Amino acid sequence: MKTFFVFCYCALVINGISAQNTENFTQKNDSDKVYGSEMNLQLAPKFPGDVMRYFADSIRYPEDARKKNIQGHVYLSFIIEKDGSISTIKVLRADNEVFINEAKRVMFAMPKWRPGWKDGKPVRVSNIIAIPFKL
Repeated sequence: MKTFFVFCYCALVINGISAQNTENFTQKNDSDKVYGSEMNLQLAPKFPGDVMRYFADSIRYPEDARKKNIQGHVYLSFIIEKDGSISTIKVLRADNEVFINEAKRVMFAMPKWRPGWKDGKPVRVSNIIAIPFKL
């Protein structure tokens, strides 16, 4: 009999948890949706100017890497928000870990992008970029 009650209790708890997750999922607003840069957007996000020139002018080459003559790239994913700001920066790959902090610093310091547009409204768009570290 105890086993039956324990089973019923576990079933109720699991059902309650899954109901909460479903409820939270259905309450999610479409305005939070993140589109991929390859999706059918009316207007793709655009950096104001030459993004590679921005990196060349903004990167402070790590001194350790300069002394050891290390070069490479940092590949980042990020989200261009509806107001053009950058958020959710994630490192996908780095040729050398010494470059990661500088790559993130430069990304957070970026000027606002022109946001992506879909159905006449600005939308959040994910993007990937490779930041070069060349001597």
